[in-house]
Amino acid sequence: MKSILRRALAVAVVSLLACLACLACLACRSQPSPGSDMGPHPGAAEPASGSAGPPGPPGSSAGSADAASEPPPTPDVLTLLDGLKPTDLLGPATVAHVSPVVAGKILVYVTVGAERGMAFIVKRDGPPSAPAPPVTSEKYAVYYQVEKSGPRGLSSGVLMEVCTALAERLRRTEARAPTPAGLTGFSPDVPAP
Repeated sequence: MKSILRRALAVAVVSLLACLACLACLACRSQPSPGSDMGPHPGAAEPASGSAGPPGPPGSSAGSADAASEPPPTPDVLTLLDGLKPTDLLGPATVAHVSPVVAGKILVYVTVGAERGMAFIVKRDGPPSAPAPPVTSEKYAVYYQVEKSGPRGLSSGVLMEVCTALAERLRRTEARAPTPAGLTGFSPDVPAP
């Protein structure tokens, strides 16, 4: 009888610790910061658990990509990204929407079939506490956001290819293109887009 009670108590303690870890993880997932289960690179960010997919363009319902009703990128963003537009390819993914600068970031939403993902660009001059970006150019850092809560999110491998393709575009333009107004370095204090 004592061994059964000990075993039940051990299971309860492990379950409680798992719940506490999950709650702590949910709190930090609301910001694009590194974590232990966010893909192969610490530069990946993950949205809060339970979302339907990576967020759609700003102002849309989560996971939707109704780019027609969203603000288009500003001319300085288009210049920096070498004219990147919906239907262009970034690695294996198709661009769904490119945002203007939002909360210090340029957001690039991509799809492969029904799967969605997002990469974002910031200046490289973030604080020392910022996670190492998966890909950089001379002046910019490119991060991606992994969706773990369903089958509709792109894999971190595909998103790394997207980041690499974005960085190639940045390298071609950054010497001549001005930094878009409002673009900042990575900040863990800025909520995830």
